[in-house]
Amino acid sequence: MKALEDFGIKLNWKFDFRVHGSTLEPLPNTMFVDVGNKLTEGIIDTHQGTKYKSSAHALSENPHLVLNHLLKGLNEAYARGETEHLDNLKRGIEFTFVTHTGPDWDSIATFYLCDHLLRTGKLPWTGKLLVEATNQIDQGKAKMEGEIKRPFIIYYDMSDGKRLDSEEQLRHGRQLIEDILDAVKEEKIKCQENPILEHFEDLEKRLPAYQEHINRLTGDKELY
Repeated sequence: MKALEDFGIKLNWKFDFRVHGSTLEPLPNTMFVDVGNKLTEGIIDTHQGTKYKSSAHALSENPHLVLNHLLKGLNEAYARGETEHLDNLKRGIEFTFVTHTGPDWDSIATFYLCDHLLRTGKLPWTGKLLVEATNQIDQGKAKMEGEIKRPFIIYYDMSDGKRLDSEEQLRHGRQLIEDILDAVKEEKIKCQENPILEHFEDLEKRLPAYQEHINRLTGDKELY
């Protein structure tokens, strides 16, 4: 299946937020994640009971639930030779990403994977690390052990609700994941296990754009 980059189409996102536990039906041009109580095309939610440990895990194992729902029409238009329609879309196509209010790490991880998948048609090679980390974080198994300079902990400061609303949390969180995974590729954060979960004493040097968040988290630790 051809992805948006194959068509030269820019992707623009709108966002919407629902309460936890909402039961929903698929909508055109819309992706529900971590809400909906279904695992089907257009909805990725594992709360109804599945083998998956997170929404990110479910997406990584079922990319067709995103691609078929959002890109099938474009590919059918391409197959019919509707080049004028596709050319008109090169100015941009708009999809809506819907998750629960106060998006958590699983929400932003799944948003990152969804965005990458639609643009490129595949998941990044670092996606496996992200899914493994998200499974542990979402199930409360990620260890802290009093050491908070771990890349994923940065999002705790972003998502405290004091500085960013839900949409900003999603946008900033997706950028955080992209920056973390870029640092993995460049071997700025590297370890034997999962670098997203690992403690780095000099994390602010490895991820300098997030020094303010890291300093705030360190200060909170000292207070408590």
